[in-house]
Amino acid sequence: MSGTLERPVVASRNRYHLAVDAFLFAAVIFLIGIGLQAIAAWVTSGGDPGAAMMPAWVEGLGMLAMLVGVVGGALLAWLVHGRALRGRDLLGAVVGVAAGGVALVVAFFALFSLWRFVPAIVPRDQVGPVDGAIVLAVAVLAFLAKPVIAAIRDLWRDRLHPGRDWLRLGALALVLGAVVVSAVIGGEAAELGAFAVPIAAAAACAVTGMDLLAARRVSAG
Repeated sequence: MSGTLERPVVASRNRYHLAVDAFLFAAVIFLIGIGLQAIAAWVTSGGDPGAAMMPAWVEGLGMLAMLVGVVGGALLAWLVHGRALRGRDLLGAVVGVAAGGVALVVAFFALFSLWRFVPAIVPRDQVGPVDGAIVLAVAVLAFLAKPVIAAIRDLWRDRLHPGRDWLRLGALALVLGAVVVSAVIGGEAAELGAFAVPIAAAAACAVTGMDLLAARRVSAG
């Protein structure tokens, strides 16, 4: 963050792109962690993960993937955008995660309460909440759309931030590839994309809190 004030529109756009990058980076880190957990489960079970209970350390890999996804995604996006990391920025991350977590919980329960009144596209008791997954996917794609288009446009014309653009598009490709593969595998793996969303959203909230606190610090002095 520079010592000069940004125009509100520019600052808002930069913050949006920062949040999207944190979202994508966190999703990639989380999916890699879950992939490593799946490999560890396969190895420790002799090739049949469903035959026995996983060791505690293998179970712990899932929790570690969540934590590293949130922290790593936010910090990586912060550094990729050229921001200097200060101790006070971490306070903004905590506040961002807390505020975003409350907002997400409220939104989830509101959606869950209203969803039962929405006519089912497919029999939910047979195939699960497929229509809910479609709504979630559309919402995520809508959130990612503008920064992704901006990255493509920048690579095509201006090339102001090619490294950042390639990281954003590469992360998106990895996430989409993982979601498609998990959907093809089916079973519990098909829900992997949905599990990644709250982790990625937490990272986006964290980095947004960091940026808001940094902007307030600059404007104050």
